Amino acid sequence: MIFLNYVENESKELGYTMDGVRVYLGAYPKIKQVVILICF
Repeated sequence: MIFLNYVENESKELGYTMDGVRVYLGAYPKIKQVVILICF
């Protein structure tokens, strides 16, 4: 939650409205690693 609060405050300072969050999950079986990409 701290990260979301930080990003929301940053967006307000830049004049943007954060009205949603997208989370993209991806898995790469060969390297056995999960990647999470969060877009605002």
